[in-house]
Order: sequence, then C-alpha cells, then structure tokens
Amino acid sequence: MRKQILWSKHPKDLSNDKRMSALINKEGARGYGTYLFILEILYMQTDRKPSFQQLRTMERKCSEGPIWKR
Repeated sequence: MRKQILWSKHPKDLSNDKRMSALINKEGARGYGTYLFILEILYMQTDRKPSFQQLRTMERKCSEGPIWKR
C-alpha cells in the first residue's frame, strides 16, 4: 500500500512578508524553519489544534527552547 503524501501550499514569497522578514531578521533561518515546522504540525491536525504532547515535541526539537519564550 502506498503512503498518502500530504502537502500544503504557502506563498512562494513567504520570506518577503513583512512579519516573516522581521522573524528572519531576529531569529535567522532557525526562526523561519520553526515557523514552517509549526505550520506542518497544525496542518496535520483535523481541528488545526496541536495536542500538548505535540507542543512538548516541538519545544524539545528546538535546542534553545521555543522562540516565543525568549
């Protein structure tokens, strides 16, 4: 049985968005990647709400902790 490939669209110029540009200026590629990682997690949820376990996983995967706590 083949795995279903899930994907989501995002603007091709996302990094040029004013808010995203500010995030990149502050956090660099790590901030951009973290943002896209969060979008991935949210996209996989039917109700677009991550569980506490998923939030803990996201936090653990960021070696310095989540950028929103700095």
